[in-house]
Amino acid sequence: MNASNSRFYFLSLGNGSPFQQIGTDQGLLPEPVIVPRLTIAPGERADVIVDFAEHRGGRVLLNNLLVPLMQFRVGSGSVADMSTLPPTLRAIPPIAASDAIRTRQLTLEEVDNVLGDPLVHLLDGKHWHDPVSEKPVLGTTEIWELLNLTDDAHPIHLHLVRFRILDRRPINVDARIYDKKLVYTGEAMQPDANEAGWKDTVRATPGASTRIIVKFEGYTGRYVWHCHILEHEDNEMMRPYEIVAPLKE
Repeated sequence: MNASNSRFYFLSLGNGSPFQQIGTDQGLLPEPVIVPRLTIAPGERADVIVDFAEHRGGRVLLNNLLVPLMQFRVGSGSVADMSTLPPTLRAIPPIAASDAIRTRQLTLEEVDNVLGDPLVHLLDGKHWHDPVSEKPVLGTTEIWELLNLTDDAHPIHLHLVRFRILDRRPINVDARIYDKKLVYTGEAMQPDANEAGWKDTVRATPGASTRIIVKFEGYTGRYVWHCHILEHEDNEMMRPYEIVAPLKE
């Protein structure tokens, strides 16, 4: 779990061995994914397996880019471990975009002062105390298209629910800011293989659209969605949303 307030980690092993990632925020992936370098943002979780069998008696560094974070000291004795990593872990049924009853386009914004320093971070141009504007109906599915108009990557977290990542696509930021138009500047990119499971936190890349598909299950009530960078969420990059009951016939 990345519990840092703002730091993104780019983890790798000093001996070049890969990670086998088997899980993400909300449990197991469909199958193990070989990950030479693990990118993990604040609030994200990853379950990984590392096989040290060929490094008995050695020392292996865990690095963040070129900076060592941890040293593993592998015992020299042999261990009778007959466990194996299964080729499949669990079935995760896909959610088709056609299942969504609506798409919400929600901007991630930063307001700077005359020196270019950020004064406030906003979700869809709104402050925390503004009226609730996202009111999904319990049991329905929506697509949330996160339009990142800033120069930063933002780990966006939705409370209560889990979701799947659909794609990321570069956009013309100026067209959105000044003309209120959504202009794509490239093809949609599928999420990485180790993002194929259930998520509750997604990295919204700068200058791009990040689409997630969410089924609002569980309970009615008021929850929050926010950036998981502490300095951002404490500076207005957090908004309430409300799951409402279906209308009675």
